[in-house]
Amino acid sequence: MCQQEKDVLGQLGIVVHEIGHALGFYHEQSRPERDDHVYINTDNILGNYRSNFDIVHAIENYSVAYDLSSVMHYRSKAFSAKGNTTIATKNLRYQSVPGQRDGLSHRDILANMIYGCTDTWLKNCNRSSEICQNEGFTGRDCKCVCRSGTSSPNCAKVTFDYYNNLLQEYTEVVTNGTVITSPNYPSEYERSK
Repeated sequence: MCQQEKDVLGQLGIVVHEIGHALGFYHEQSRPERDDHVYINTDNILGNYRSNFDIVHAIENYSVAYDLSSVMHYRSKAFSAKGNTTIATKNLRYQSVPGQRDGLSHRDILANMIYGCTDTWLKNCNRSSEICQNEGFTGRDCKCVCRSGTSSPNCAKVTFDYYNNLLQEYTEVVTNGTVITSPNYPSEYERSK
């Protein structure tokens, strides 16, 4: 994807984020359970914006899991006073995930159950209950809409983690002693543009 396409998607994501507010959605990092997933570095936040990071206890999550990839989640350095991290993920592998602006995440779409779409689709598909598993849901075409990392007609097969497709190229969990080098070592690492 070229930079121009990324810029357009980012701008579209900002619009989607603001429409989310108009529909009644709060910032994801304001959910009551956010401290289970991220640390908020209040010392790094510009003073006038600290309240944007407050927990809002009245938020209803509708049984949708906390979503670092939600279009409603701030990026890692949002409103940073000095360019430092304001939101750090508890799982370090996911530090590149918060605040994507490519559009709605699967869980963002799933949260739309508050408007009864999924109930209507179940009824139209002559289903009395959800047959889709692992955060999947019945779509308007009566097929399961599966989250990334799941497959099979009813999303039953889990092949990888929810955030796997959003991890940076060189993200890896190291469980044994090993030598770690940067890409192109010993030459300089080529930064993406």
